[in-house]
Amino acid sequence: MTLAPRLRAYVRRTILEAARDYANAKRRTPESTKAAFMDAMRGTDTGWWNDLIYTADILDRFNRHRSEVRDAIRDFMGETGAGMADPAEHGHDAHTYADLIAATGRRQTWADYTSDDKARAREADAATLALRFAVEYLAGDLARTYAPDL
Repeated sequence: MTLAPRLRAYVRRTILEAARDYANAKRRTPESTKAAFMDAMRGTDTGWWNDLIYTADILDRFNRHRSEVRDAIRDFMGETGAGMADPAEHGHDAHTYADLIAATGRRQTWADYTSDDKARAREADAATLALRFAVEYLAGDLARTYAPDL
């Protein structure tokens, strides 16, 4: 069984379409594929992922792939031995892996994200990180197949 098939397809499609653009042709090349994966794996906060720039768009995609986001995070934790209480990011107020997984328990909205209720806003913020984390994890996994010499 493939991990997060619909989210993986989104990641694969986005990167391989960029690889074709990088090649300036209808077909991607090994060099353009490697370059696209290198750029994609620089992170989802760089602007390379066009549809992951705005928070509302991130929340929309998160809601479409909540269970797959959760599965990708759990797979990462299993692969690395990370614990639920471990921080999933840097900083004094970092979200833990438990925060990311808990955020997948319900739909997150823009109203949640901008809410005066700090717990609700923090959970929606964790959802945005969870999606970006899952996309980056799956991009790295796909790179093993499409650009193994990275």
